[in-house]
Amino acid sequence: MVTEKWIANLNAEFRAAGMDQRRRPWEAIRRYSEEFNTSVDITSDVAETIYKWFESHSKPGFHHVGSLYEAVYFYDSQFWVVSIPIIFGGVQLNAFDCLHEMPDGVKQQMMADHRQAWEYVVYWADCLDCKGLAAPHSFPNLILTSSAFFYEDW
Repeated sequence: MVTEKWIANLNAEFRAAGMDQRRRPWEAIRRYSEEFNTSVDITSDVAETIYKWFESHSKPGFHHVGSLYEAVYFYDSQFWVVSIPIIFGGVQLNAFDCLHEMPDGVKQQMMADHRQAWEYVVYWADCLDCKGLAAPHSFPNLILTSSAFFYEDW
């Protein structure tokens, strides 16, 4: 298991080399994999320990990647930011989770109006599609699950 001392020593080496802080957790995972001759899944306890260590030893929010880009959607006489996330591999996204600023009560009202919810999901899917996130030969598959719309890229 990864130790705090191992990460701290590695961080001192990274600091001396002038390595960008955003790169350090990724480089630490790579080095752990090499030094201990093991694969490290990015969702593993080892990776989580490394991420958390660097997050707690950096400026708050510094390691937050953020959105791929942002769009806006007009609803209830207001513009709402739609944050399109950076995604890798096969993922399932909830379209309504991309409305970070919208209060849950307003989201629930929008979802209760199925026509309005569908209009938003189509807009959201267009936002994903216009950045080339969906494969050029396939349209994003929109699925209605548990009163929420999901995007699944095959």
